[in-house]
Amino acid sequence: MANTQTVIAQAYSAFNRRDVDSALALMSENVSWPKASEGGRIVGKEEIRSYWTRQWNSLILTWNHLR
Repeated sequence: MANTQTVIAQAYSAFNRRDVDSALALMSENVSWPKASEGGRIVGKEEIRSYWTRQWNSLILTWNHLR
């Protein structure tokens, strides 16, 4: 089993690549994630997938608007 530091590095790398499946594969089914941009927390991989997708789409729209 990989050590904690390796798993965290893999998770951050996957997140930064927007590779949701790889990032979520490293997390437990009942993972709890802070909703930094909205407040509160979400629990579970599918809720996190939805939140990240919504965040990234919002960032893309903002980026395209600013260009």
